[in-house]
Amino acid sequence: MDSADIELAGFLFLPTSQDKTPIQIFIVLGATGIFAGLLTYFLTPEQFVAASVGERVYAACASRETTIAEELGLQGESVYIPREEGEATQLFVPLDADYSLPDEHRGPLVLESETRGLLVETTGGALFKDFEQTVSGELSTRPNNLAVQLCDGLVDGFELATRAEPDIDTENHRITVAITESAYGAVDRFDHPISSFLAVGFAIGLDQPVRLTINRGGERSDWLVTCEYNIDTKN
Repeated sequence: MDSADIELAGFLFLPTSQDKTPIQIFIVLGATGIFAGLLTYFLTPEQFVAASVGERVYAACASRETTIAEELGLQGESVYIPREEGEATQLFVPLDADYSLPDEHRGPLVLESETRGLLVETTGGALFKDFEQTVSGELSTRPNNLAVQLCDGLVDGFELATRAEPDIDTENHRITVAITESAYGAVDRFDHPISSFLAVGFAIGLDQPVRLTINRGGERSDWLVTCEYNIDTKN
């Protein structure tokens, strides 16, 4: 085990500057799956729960997970990896700038050389499973059609945004979705329901890892969510 492995592993057993114990860390990371389940429950047609309730639950989880990622010194990159023949995804946040994607791992910490980082279940995974049941016909495997399906799901299905307009750049293997009026606040937070749902959807639909980037929008939208496929990684 090299010095970087020791530093990352040591984080599990020593309090951080935020006085987080190992048990607290794992509870916070596990909250992603709990929130995903709650969010799916809130968004079913049979339920009516104010978006502000889900926003507060998500904000608490995102804040703690962001703090943990910063404490671990992780890169700002987020890669969504399809698992189990497209039936699930995991979010990988690497420790090193030069990394390989990890094999399926129970996580949340991956210590193997070149795959070190954080590996967690996604917020968008539960939403996507619910979305699949409402899709008319088959889920498309073509970027253009898949983007339309996912954007319709965001706006008409879950009402997570007022508008979601896709721009497909097949030459550069990039899909950017312009988001207007997010129901869950700022979209650039850790594994946000909107960006996570889109990244999960593209990862499963295209059957390959997707790298996520989020930027502020311009005059026509609030946020730009970019999902890149055919990404260059060692694994």
